[in-house]
Amino acid sequence: AAQTIHSDHACMLIEKCIDHYFENACSTDDNDEFIGWDRVKSCLDVDNVNHAEIIYRASVRGALHTLYAEALLLSQQQNKDGSLLVVRLLDWTNRITDLSSDDEHKLVLLWAKVVELIIEQLSVGAEQTLISQQLSGLVESIKVLGEEKSSQGFLGSIGLGKRSRLTPRFRVVCRSIALFLSAQIPCDGLLRLTPGEPSALPHNRNVNAVKPSSTLMNAASSLKSLRLNKQYAEFHSNIEWVTQFIYNPDNSLPQFPEFISSLVSRIYSNDYLSLKIIIDYEKYKELH
Repeated sequence: AAQTIHSDHACMLIEKCIDHYFENACSTDDNDEFIGWDRVKSCLDVDNVNHAEIIYRASVRGALHTLYAEALLLSQQQNKDGSLLVVRLLDWTNRITDLSSDDEHKLVLLWAKVVELIIEQLSVGAEQTLISQQLSGLVESIKVLGEEKSSQGFLGSIGLGKRSRLTPRFRVVCRSIALFLSAQIPCDGLLRLTPGEPSALPHNRNVNAVKPSSTLMNAASSLKSLRLNKQYAEFHSNIEWVTQFIYNPDNSLPQFPEFISSLVSRIYSNDYLSLKIIIDYEKYKELH
């Protein structure tokens, strides 16, 4: 019990230190140099007998910056099985049920990392059926956070769930990511991996359209419905851009790094999250 309490305090202290580090990053003119995670990773990359317990407590407490730093460390290990890391990250993200508006943007980092790793797995021949199941599960967890009201439990099922504490811009991001990923799974076990592959979304060149899944149709209507809500008036142009990008048949799953980079730069302008993902995308382009 004492070790658990110690690890709990340790993981939250680490989280606060990372938060403070990036708060300072936003206030400096040299963001590109300061924003890197190397210093953060070095603090976690130690031979500590409590390391595993600290990471476990971070997943329980929703210390998302700490989890993201751990994901970066694990993904750099030469002998690490990428498929196992995907499963681990999905487990972390699925545990996040009590997210606050102060921490919501951190979850986008983990989602981006999960999809990046999934794309890497596909490039080395991972089974599409398994990957499509993982992506579908991720979509469902993202959709829940994009809801106006909770749909959990009896009250949620009849439309009387608690109103979301999360910000409108985060809900736009949730619904946008959910729609993009749903559009890359035109049917069970099949993924869109190259431009022009069959899509369930209508567009001028959609000659090989497949019947849209209920998940895809729900994601599309969920995002489009925001344009009728005054609460999202400032995001109308962002929603239009998202729709155009996703409906473009030239954009498939490998274009996700470009999509998430552009999305956060539009919605999280002047925010370290935008800088972080944009910098990651520039590195991704150099490697691909």
